[in-house]
Amino acid sequence: MKKINVKYRFQRPTNSPIGFGRRNRPSTDALGALHRWRDAHGGREFNVQVDEDDHIEAELTCDVDDVDAGSQLDVLCLEHAVERFQVV
Repeated sequence: MKKINVKYRFQRPTNSPIGFGRRNRPSTDALGALHRWRDAHGGREFNVQVDEDDHIEAELTCDVDDVDAGSQLDVLCLEHAVERFQVV
């Protein structure tokens, strides 16, 4: 099956109340979102390439026909108080 590979940076939003009161580091919350994303659907994987306290960078892989991958990742990022940016 064809796969899509995309690299993202995950971090806490700057000057946003979304992360207020969070006990975990942004990198820990980002990993939580990624684990839930991967476990929600077969064929999803991620590989962390940079792991710092305030952010992580990871390459995400999913099947081309996994039409819910992006929207589910957005929801999980919001739940874990992080945002994602594509790394070019």
